[in-house]
Amino acid sequence: MSTAVNPGLRARVRRMESMPAMPAILAQLMRCLELPPDQIEVEKVTELISTDKAIAAQCVRMANSPLVSPRSPINTVRGAVVALGARRLRDILWSSFLARMAPKTKWPLKAEAFWEHSFGCALVSQKLAKKIGLPEPDKIYLCGLLHDIGEIVNVLLAREEFTAAVKIATDENLPLIEAEQQVMGFTHCDTGKWLAEAWNFPPDLCEVIEFHHCPERARPRWQP
Repeated sequence: MSTAVNPGLRARVRRMESMPAMPAILAQLMRCLELPPDQIEVEKVTELISTDKAIAAQCVRMANSPLVSPRSPINTVRGAVVALGARRLRDILWSSFLARMAPKTKWPLKAEAFWEHSFGCALVSQKLAKKIGLPEPDKIYLCGLLHDIGEIVNVLLAREEFTAAVKIATDENLPLIEAEQQVMGFTHCDTGKWLAEAWNFPPDLCEVIEFHHCPERARPRWQP
Protein backbone atom coordinates (compact mmCIF):
# COMPACT_ATOMS: atom_id res chain seq x y z
CA MET A 1 0.00 0.00 0.00
CA SER A 2 1.22 3.50 -0.81
CA THR A 3 1.38 5.93 2.09
CA ALA A 4 0.96 8.76 -0.43
CA VAL A 5 -2.72 7.96 -0.98
CA ASN A 6 -3.74 7.36 2.61
CA PRO A 7 -3.50 10.29 5.08
CA GLY A 8 -4.64 8.02 7.92
CA LEU A 9 -1.81 5.63 7.17
CA ARG A 10 0.71 8.47 7.13
CA ALA A 11 -0.60 9.50 10.57
CA ARG A 12 -0.01 5.98 11.83
CA VAL A 13 3.56 6.12 10.57
CA ARG A 14 4.14 9.34 12.52
CA ARG A 15 2.65 7.74 15.61
CA MET A 16 5.25 5.01 15.38
CA GLU A 17 7.41 7.43 17.36
CA SER A 18 5.37 6.43 20.41
CA MET A 19 6.65 2.88 20.12
CA PRO A 20 9.51 1.91 22.42
CA ALA A 21 12.95 2.32 20.91
CA MET A 22 15.11 -0.76 20.69
CA PRO A 23 16.98 -0.89 24.00
CA ALA A 24 20.61 0.11 23.66
CA ILE A 25 21.73 -3.08 25.38
CA LEU A 26 19.92 -5.23 22.81
CA ALA A 27 21.43 -3.39 19.86
CA GLN A 28 24.94 -3.64 21.34
CA LEU A 29 24.56 -7.32 22.17
CA MET A 30 23.27 -8.17 18.72
CA ARG A 31 26.25 -6.45 17.14
CA CYS A 32 28.58 -8.45 19.39
CA LEU A 33 26.83 -11.76 18.69
CA GLU A 34 26.73 -11.26 14.90
CA LEU A 35 30.53 -11.44 14.76
CA PRO A 36 32.24 -14.69 13.67
CA PRO A 37 32.47 -17.09 16.63
CA ASP A 38 36.22 -16.63 17.03
CA GLN A 39 35.77 -12.84 17.27
CA ILE A 40 33.03 -12.76 19.91
CA GLU A 41 34.32 -11.20 23.13
CA VAL A 42 32.87 -13.28 25.97
CA GLU A 43 33.81 -10.69 28.59
CA LYS A 44 32.08 -7.88 26.72
CA VAL A 45 28.93 -9.93 26.17
CA THR A 46 28.95 -10.91 29.84
CA GLU A 47 29.33 -7.29 30.91
CA LEU A 48 26.42 -6.13 28.74
CA ILE A 49 24.08 -8.91 29.86
CA SER A 50 24.97 -8.26 33.50
CA THR A 51 23.55 -4.73 33.24
CA ASP A 52 20.05 -6.17 32.83
CA LYS A 53 19.10 -8.31 35.82
CA ALA A 54 16.08 -9.92 34.16
CA ILE A 55 17.98 -11.00 31.06
CA ALA A 56 20.94 -12.15 33.15
CA ALA A 57 18.65 -14.31 35.29
CA GLN A 58 16.98 -15.75 32.19
CA CYS A 59 20.35 -16.66 30.70
CA VAL A 60 21.48 -18.43 33.87
CA ARG A 61 18.15 -20.26 34.09
CA MET A 62 18.36 -21.43 30.48
CA ALA A 63 21.99 -22.49 30.89
CA ASN A 64 20.87 -24.84 33.68
CA SER A 65 17.91 -26.22 31.72
CA PRO A 66 17.68 -29.65 30.04
CA LEU A 67 18.30 -27.83 26.76
CA VAL A 68 21.94 -27.42 27.79
CA SER A 69 22.28 -30.08 30.51
CA PRO A 70 25.49 -28.76 32.11
CA ARG A 71 27.69 -31.20 33.98
CA SER A 72 27.57 -28.96 37.05
CA PRO A 73 25.28 -26.07 38.02
CA ILE A 74 26.05 -22.74 36.33
CA ASN A 75 25.86 -19.83 38.76
CA THR A 76 27.44 -16.95 36.84
CA VAL A 77 26.47 -14.89 33.83
CA ARG A 78 29.82 -15.63 32.22
CA GLY A 79 29.28 -19.34 32.64
CA ALA A 80 25.85 -18.99 31.07
CA VAL A 81 27.26 -17.05 28.10
CA VAL A 82 29.84 -19.75 27.42
CA ALA A 83 27.36 -22.61 27.88
CA LEU A 84 24.61 -21.13 25.74
CA GLY A 85 26.62 -19.85 22.80
CA ALA A 86 25.78 -17.01 20.45
CA ARG A 87 22.75 -18.56 18.76
CA ARG A 88 20.88 -19.42 21.95
CA LEU A 89 21.81 -16.06 23.46
CA ARG A 90 20.28 -14.25 20.48
CA ASP A 91 17.09 -16.29 20.86
CA ILE A 92 16.85 -15.48 24.57
CA LEU A 93 17.51 -11.77 24.01
CA TRP A 94 14.83 -11.40 21.36
CA SER A 95 12.32 -13.47 23.29
CA SER A 96 12.91 -11.42 26.44
CA PHE A 97 12.48 -8.14 24.59
CA LEU A 98 9.33 -9.25 22.75
CA ALA A 99 7.82 -10.28 26.09
CA ARG A 100 8.56 -6.82 27.50
CA MET A 101 7.16 -5.09 24.45
CA ALA A 102 3.91 -7.07 24.56
CA PRO A 103 0.82 -5.33 25.95
CA LYS A 104 0.40 -5.68 29.70
CA THR A 105 -3.40 -5.70 29.43
CA LYS A 106 -5.62 -8.28 27.74
CA TRP A 107 -4.91 -8.72 24.03
CA PRO A 108 -7.60 -8.71 21.32
CA LEU A 109 -5.87 -11.92 20.21
CA LYS A 110 -5.00 -14.83 22.48
CA ALA A 111 -1.51 -14.08 23.74
CA GLU A 112 -0.69 -17.76 24.17
CA ALA A 113 -1.62 -18.46 20.56
CA PHE A 114 0.55 -15.55 19.38
CA TRP A 115 3.62 -16.81 21.22
CA GLU A 116 3.06 -20.43 20.18
CA HIS A 117 2.69 -19.36 16.57
CA SER A 118 5.78 -17.12 16.66
CA PHE A 119 8.06 -19.71 18.25
CA GLY A 120 6.56 -22.50 16.16
CA CYS A 121 7.28 -20.61 12.94
CA ALA A 122 10.80 -19.85 14.14
CA LEU A 123 11.61 -23.48 14.88
CA VAL A 124 10.01 -24.87 11.71
CA SER A 125 11.68 -22.21 9.55
CA GLN A 126 15.08 -22.96 11.03
CA LYS A 127 14.65 -26.72 10.67
CA LEU A 128 13.49 -26.39 7.07
CA ALA A 129 16.38 -24.04 6.26
CA LYS A 130 18.87 -26.62 7.55
CA LYS A 131 17.14 -29.48 5.75
CA ILE A 132 17.30 -27.82 2.33
CA GLY A 133 20.74 -26.32 2.88
CA LEU A 134 19.93 -22.61 3.12
CA PRO A 135 22.64 -20.38 4.60
CA GLU A 136 22.13 -18.52 7.90
CA PRO A 137 19.48 -20.77 9.47
CA ASP A 138 19.79 -18.75 12.68
CA LYS A 139 18.73 -15.59 10.86
CA ILE A 140 15.85 -17.53 9.33
CA TYR A 141 14.84 -18.55 12.85
CA LEU A 142 14.72 -14.85 13.74
CA CYS A 143 12.58 -14.13 10.68
CA GLY A 144 10.07 -16.73 11.85
CA LEU A 145 10.10 -15.36 15.39
CA LEU A 146 9.49 -11.74 14.38
CA HIS A 147 7.30 -12.03 11.29
CA ASP A 148 4.11 -11.07 13.17
CA ILE A 149 5.62 -8.29 15.30
CA GLY A 150 3.20 -5.86 13.63
CA GLU A 151 0.35 -7.47 15.56
CA ILE A 152 1.93 -6.21 18.78
CA VAL A 153 2.34 -2.78 17.19
CA ASN A 154 -1.35 -2.72 16.24
CA VAL A 155 -2.41 -3.63 19.76
CA LEU A 156 -0.34 -0.78 21.17
CA LEU A 157 -1.13 1.90 18.59
CA ALA A 158 -4.65 1.16 17.38
CA ARG A 159 -6.19 -1.06 20.01
CA GLU A 160 -9.87 -0.34 19.33
CA GLU A 161 -9.55 -0.63 15.55
CA PHE A 162 -7.43 -3.74 15.79
CA THR A 163 -9.92 -5.30 18.20
CA ALA A 164 -12.68 -4.60 15.69
CA ALA A 165 -10.59 -6.21 12.94
CA VAL A 166 -9.99 -9.31 15.06
CA LYS A 167 -13.73 -9.59 15.74
CA ILE A 168 -14.59 -9.35 12.05
CA ALA A 169 -11.93 -11.93 11.19
CA THR A 170 -13.37 -14.29 13.82
CA ASP A 171 -17.06 -13.71 13.08
CA GLU A 172 -16.74 -13.83 9.29
CA ASN A 173 -13.95 -16.42 9.13
CA LEU A 174 -11.66 -14.00 7.27
CA PRO A 175 -7.87 -13.90 7.29
CA LEU A 176 -6.79 -11.28 9.84
CA ILE A 177 -4.86 -9.36 7.18
CA GLU A 178 -8.08 -8.85 5.18
CA ALA A 179 -10.01 -7.68 8.24
CA GLU A 180 -7.20 -5.26 9.18
CA GLN A 181 -7.23 -3.78 5.69
CA GLN A 182 -11.00 -3.44 5.81
CA VAL A 183 -11.13 -1.75 9.21
CA MET A 184 -7.85 0.15 9.46
CA GLY A 185 -6.62 0.59 5.91
CA PHE A 186 -3.31 -1.09 6.78
CA THR A 187 -2.16 -4.40 8.22
CA HIS A 188 0.28 -5.84 10.72
CA CYS A 189 2.61 -6.42 7.76
CA ASP A 190 2.77 -2.64 7.24
CA THR A 191 3.27 -1.68 10.86
CA GLY A 192 5.73 -4.49 11.41
CA LYS A 193 7.81 -3.24 8.49
CA TRP A 194 7.75 0.34 9.81
CA LEU A 195 8.95 -0.79 13.22
CA ALA A 196 11.63 -2.98 11.67
CA GLU A 197 12.90 -0.06 9.61
CA ALA A 198 12.81 2.25 12.63
CA TRP A 199 14.94 -0.27 14.52
CA ASN A 200 17.36 -0.66 11.58
CA PHE A 201 16.65 -4.34 11.01
CA PRO A 202 18.50 -5.91 8.06
CA PRO A 203 16.66 -5.48 4.72
CA ASP A 204 15.97 -9.21 4.37
CA LEU A 205 14.27 -9.33 7.78
CA CYS A 206 12.20 -6.23 6.91
CA GLU A 207 11.04 -7.94 3.73
CA VAL A 208 10.01 -11.11 5.57
CA ILE A 209 7.92 -9.03 7.96
CA GLU A 210 6.36 -7.00 5.13
CA PHE A 211 5.67 -9.84 2.69
CA HIS A 212 5.06 -12.93 4.81
CA HIS A 213 1.46 -13.08 3.54
CA CYS A 214 2.56 -12.56 -0.09
CA PRO A 215 6.07 -14.03 -0.35
CA GLU A 216 5.98 -13.87 -4.14
CA ARG A 217 6.43 -10.08 -3.85
CA ALA A 218 9.69 -10.36 -1.91
CA ARG A 219 13.06 -10.51 -3.61
CA PRO A 220 14.76 -13.93 -3.44
CA ARG A 221 17.56 -13.64 -0.88
CA TRP A 222 18.47 -17.16 0.22
CA GLN A 223 19.54 -19.95 -2.08
CA PRO A 224 20.60 -23.51 -1.13
